[in-house]
Amino acid sequence: MSFECPQCEAGSLHIGITLELPATGDDDEVQIQLLKCAACGFEALGVYRESRHGSLDDRESWHHDGYQVKASGLESLRRAIELCPGRKDRRCGCGTHASLAKCDWAAVTGCGLEVERRFAMKRAGR
Repeated sequence: MSFECPQCEAGSLHIGITLELPATGDDDEVQIQLLKCAACGFEALGVYRESRHGSLDDRESWHHDGYQVKASGLESLRRAIELCPGRKDRRCGCGTHASLAKCDWAAVTGCGLEVERRFAMKRAGR
């Protein structure tokens, strides 16, 4: 699946490596994603959060947002995620999971990432 790049507007922003995190607060699923545009090389952070409270018909909600962050922070995040032996296991006990589970991913705070701007994750071709 590809998304619209906020930099060049091409439909070539793709999700690279991902990390599943434990449920927190209202979020039953939290996934952080490293994003890259194949057309212009733009790199960013994606955060997908899903909540399922009550029946699926009326209480399921999700948020998928992109964040342009300072390059140094994004590179540190990439290195940390690459060290994780169980990226798809939200119960992984590694240091990366322990550290990143403490962040507030609804606001992208608490992990030392400097957000330059937030952008909508729009599917390409829509």
